Amino acid sequence: MDAVSGKSDTGNNCSAAVSITVATVTPPATGTSKLYWSDWGTDKIQSADLDGSNVEDLITSGLSVPYGLALDVSGGKMYWTDRQNGKIQRADLDGSNVEDLLTSADGLVDPSGLAVRAGSSSGGTYGVGDALPNFPTGFFVPRLLRNANLTISGGRAVLSFQNGGLIELQNGTRYTCVAAGGCAIEGGRVTRGTFE
Repeated sequence: MDAVSGKSDTGNNCSAAVSITVATVTPPATGTSKLYWSDWGTDKIQSADLDGSNVEDLITSGLSVPYGLALDVSGGKMYWTDRQNGKIQRADLDGSNVEDLLTSADGLVDPSGLAVRAGSSSGGTYGVGDALPNFPTGFFVPRLLRNANLTISGGRAVLSFQNGGLIELQNGTRYTCVAAGGCAIEGGRVTRGTFE
């Protein structure tokens, strides 16, 4: 999740009914970094450019107290709770394709917050010795590299990651380290830890 979320308060001159989520990466489809928020005073989910310009209404109907917005930018989805209707919902980042994921029929009573943990876009789990599908050989430039170090010694290149560190390839495939002791990749194979 490349986002930070939280309920605002009246001490910062914002409505107490606004929950704001900031996307810290640029969604490929828009080419512009965005600010997303849910406003449970107006029952809307909206977005704008980071400078506050180009405000857009993304979802304006079917909501009653939208709260706890979270983004999966690489997956192209936003998630939120609808407290009054007892739902966890999602939609595309442009507000289209709204879906109910969980409802009161699933046992929700008063959902008020959520977090999204997006795993690998490759859809698998890879441990020591496993080859990472689509991992390039030779010199390459990843689209995104976070909480990682590159060590080159004796002709060997090793990428080491902290837990939660990730690499996103140019084709959009993303591998995230999910090992408390960290992870490593050498020659397209996992040499330490586990990646999703």
